[in-house]
Amino acid sequence: MIGDIMATVNGWIDNFGLLSESWRVGIVVFALVFGTATVAYIVSHIIGALERKFSNTKNLWDDTILHAARKPVVAFVWLQGVYWAAEVAHRYSEAEIFTANETVLRMGFVVILVWAVLRLIKEGEAILVSPMKMKKPMDYTTVNAVSKLSRAVVIITA
Repeated sequence: MIGDIMATVNGWIDNFGLLSESWRVGIVVFALVFGTATVAYIVSHIIGALERKFSNTKNLWDDTILHAARKPVVAFVWLQGVYWAAEVAHRYSEAEIFTANETVLRMGFVVILVWAVLRLIKEGEAILVSPMKMKKPMDYTTVNAVSKLSRAVVIITA
């Protein structure tokens, strides 16, 4: 997909004969990063709008899931966008750092997934012990211990 877009843009610019190849690559990388910022902004606002909409429901868990997922989803958009920009730069660069693109993407995905699960555990803990949110809140010490154990399991598994 990136290769097709790059080839199309390169063809357009090459036909005009205005810019060197390095300038064209720079423009495409800038466009990818700018597009990533735009998508991340839109995704953040969509999740925020869903949070506001679901805050009116009686179900507390939908609010918890959305709130826990908001920042990791935006981080995933950034991870993917920067990966695509680095892949474009790698096509035209001999720099050794670009050979790690695939590994950074995989590790970044794992880190973001773990971050989302840890946020979900923390948000769930807050709901379970809150007398404002639960009719019969659970014991703080028990919930805190189970929460810490769950977070440790997630981190060790990751």
